[in-house]
Amino acid sequence: MTGGLLNFTPLMPQGDSLAEELSLKGCRRLFIDGGSNQGGGVEEFYKGSYYRCAISAPARLYGKPWHNASRQVKQQWTQPLASSDWCVRSFEANPKLLPMLQRKEREHRSQGRDVRFIDGVLGTVSGSAVPRTIVTYSKDPAGSGASRFDFRRVHSGSPPLLSSEEYLGRGYDIREIIRRMHELNPTAQVALRLDVEGDELFIHKALLETAGADLGVGDGSLLCHVDWMFTEHHNLHVNLTEYGLPERGYNVIGDRIHDAMNTRGCEWQPQRPIRAHHSATRLLLPPSPQSPTKARL
Repeated sequence: MTGGLLNFTPLMPQGDSLAEELSLKGCRRLFIDGGSNQGGGVEEFYKGSYYRCAISAPARLYGKPWHNASRQVKQQWTQPLASSDWCVRSFEANPKLLPMLQRKEREHRSQGRDVRFIDGVLGTVSGSAVPRTIVTYSKDPAGSGASRFDFRRVHSGSPPLLSSEEYLGRGYDIREIIRRMHELNPTAQVALRLDVEGDELFIHKALLETAGADLGVGDGSLLCHVDWMFTEHHNLHVNLTEYGLPERGYNVIGDRIHDAMNTRGCEWQPQRPIRAHHSATRLLLPPSPQSPTKARL
């Protein structure tokens, strides 16, 4: 695969087709799960693991307002993550895992949960024929994954590959999903989890560099309209510069997010009292509802 992956495709207006495809209408809270794998991320969300992560993470991972907030205020900010009234849309790029995930979707929905496991890549490209490589590294039914990167670059020290195959399938641009969600419900809360086999930084960069105003969702960058972000980063010691990232891309983009969350100018609505970014080393919050300062992403 060659470089130039940061030349994102233009957003394509999808109107109600995307809303219908992902069943977004009526959602007041949307949890976007990038990388279903075996469905563990969704299970942990309903167990309250994301709420506990947000409330207990080290203060150094947060923006300035968190540092001086009382425990009560912090609990108020993070409490929505403990709620069960979320629309959960979980994306899996590896079609081999879909039969298992479809069974789990039926189990969730039998418990009254609004869960959908989506057959497709969550990234920065929309289309019906988005390429990725399916790699098998274990005889276990779940021992395979999908990525648009060299598997050995994303997973250093990984087991030997048993097989690999090229695959074309549905792709979903995260920016378009967020835009459509806020068109349907301007006060919707959005949580984003990313475990997308090397594409995490590209999604961060796209959200940082896409102006919300260009998509009609308000001021600041599009990242400003994500309330919580949980990210698993792969192989952080690899620069991946051949794919278009700057050297030390993890640190460079992470620092930009950290700076942005502490900058004036981002749209803030009282109905959406918290925004956060969480990764292996960063969880950042904007100003509290009592503060006139706004975060800009």
